[in-house]
Amino acid sequence: LNGSYVRPQMFLCSVGGLSWVAYLWFVKRTNPWPSSPVLLPEDEQDISKNFGVGSIEDAAHVAGKSTREFRRLSSSSNVLDQRALIDSALSSEAPLRVMEIAARRRSSMSEPIDGGIPQNPIQDRGAARGGTIRRGTAKTSLETMLVAMNGHGSFGGKAEPLIQYIFSPIGPPNDPRRIVLCKSIFSPILSCAEAYGTILEMREENEDGKIMTAAACGVFHPGSLEEGSVMKTGSDRYYWSLMSSGAAPMFMDRNFCGGEKPLQRFAALKQDSQWDNKRKERGRIWYIGCLGTHPLYQGKGHARRLLDVVAIWAKRDGVDCYLECAAENVSFYEKCGYRVAWKEIINIVGEDTVSVYGMARDCK
Repeated sequence: LNGSYVRPQMFLCSVGGLSWVAYLWFVKRTNPWPSSPVLLPEDEQDISKNFGVGSIEDAAHVAGKSTREFRRLSSSSNVLDQRALIDSALSSEAPLRVMEIAARRRSSMSEPIDGGIPQNPIQDRGAARGGTIRRGTAKTSLETMLVAMNGHGSFGGKAEPLIQYIFSPIGPPNDPRRIVLCKSIFSPILSCAEAYGTILEMREENEDGKIMTAAACGVFHPGSLEEGSVMKTGSDRYYWSLMSSGAAPMFMDRNFCGGEKPLQRFAALKQDSQWDNKRKERGRIWYIGCLGTHPLYQGKGHARRLLDVVAIWAKRDGVDCYLECAAENVSFYEKCGYRVAWKEIINIVGEDTVSVYGMARDCK
């Protein structure tokens, strides 16, 4: 009556409103609100990985943006913001900026420890068939691996199926861009294998009397992978391998790749197959990171002999050998004692599918 109920309610609402204002003022003064969106550590890691680095600050550098602006764009649901972020990740400057970060990190890290990798004895059961298996280096194995994987040169070889799937939109194997892109993938892997694993080489004497690397294999002993990865993006090992190889990640440059299709295929192959997680789940393994035979020396059983050496080591350690391959190579590995551990079908809308297989050899 006569507003007797309204006045107390207005009073209480006013007191409540003033209390909230005072509380917010107190909170902001004692715990200032962040100037940029806050991301969970795992989200930051996933985002940074797409920029070839390990932290948001380094990802912002690769994108050519301030950390604050990068956080805003990466947490935005606006399509235009997301597009701007993608464009900055695939720019011609991105590979060089990644190498700048690698150089900065390399200057503050120690060299890989000599003797940290077991020097396992090489037992070649096929020595009577010719050729000699020796420990190799990234330098002596790189050219053989590139020719075996990309299929360039006048040697009558063809590209490894998954490499062909990724790079076929760029052009034929002899396209200089394909060779550079293959080098940007396999050169760091081989540098990493030399320092943190083992490179096995099959060497033969050619017609001119020169010793050639006929086949090469980069392997990693049990417990040497970084959370299932040969080199975890953003780790000391990752930056060391980049600088040691001197190969910038040119697959981050959309213009160099001739458009987005190779990048889409590369991303789909790695993300959909989740092979890092699958390796991690398998625990202790001898992992074959890369294996290739030069076309001039194919058909002699060199790759199988290299795999057999690793199998002897795995049997001694009581663990499996493990690798990934394309569907076209499954039968070869089955003849070498491997079995299919898993299969993933990579499907990009509007394109043919491609299958990736995990192969394991029980050596226990």
